[in-house]
Amino acid sequence: MTEGHRPLPREVFILLAAVARADGKLDDEEIDAIARAALDEGLELSEVEGIEKAIREGVAIDDVDIHKLSPRDRLYAYAVASWVSLVDGERTDREDAALFSLAFVLRLTPRGRQEADDIVRELFAMPDGEQLARFDLSGLRAELDRRLAKPSIMPPPP
Repeated sequence: MTEGHRPLPREVFILLAAVARADGKLDDEEIDAIARAALDEGLELSEVEGIEKAIREGVAIDDVDIHKLSPRDRLYAYAVASWVSLVDGERTDREDAALFSLAFVLRLTPRGRQEADDIVRELFAMPDGEQLARFDLSGLRAELDRRLAKPSIMPPPP
């Protein structure tokens, strides 16, 4: 778990899976990465098994109850979904549409969404050796916490 933070709710990881699945090719490596990130966050094994089951059975963005997510959780969920959509080297039109839907469901401000997307693109553009590992979601969370500390980009409560 990232030091000084409570574990992210399981809903964040299910949202990630819904966006990752949007390109039609959610592979075992992506499922394992989401499960590892959930374990790293401190979720119980039974919760992670439930997340994996939901991922494999398929879940839609609007099936997830966001009322358990704080404004920071929602912004982080969007940023990580943006990150996951770029991990395979390209973002498809279907992934763009899923991210747009996710931003709407999460009630993100346009500025918050743009800031998160800009940070993710900047992290991907860093020279080799300085980039976060492909599925280092804990490292990404720490970087986002550092850079998304602006209250003006936080979404309103659900």
